[in-house]
Amino acid sequence: MPMEILLVDDDKATRQWLSSVLTAEGHICHPARDPQEAEACLEHENIQLALVDIYLGSASGVEFLKRIKALRPD
Repeated sequence: MPMEILLVDDDKATRQWLSSVLTAEGHICHPARDPQEAEACLEHENIQLALVDIYLGSASGVEFLKRIKALRPD
């Protein structure tokens, strides 16, 4: 069953590679380069899974995961 996956990584090559792998497996991938872009996606898409890099440049992936949980407790 296809899932809508939010992929957050500040590295463009990693984002593109993971997005192509997930899409090839039949999933709908929503790549984002930073937490701001990812939050905008969370507002408009039915995200079922989030894959978040631990180090997002100046932001913390762990802190962003906490933010996701606050925004979308389900």
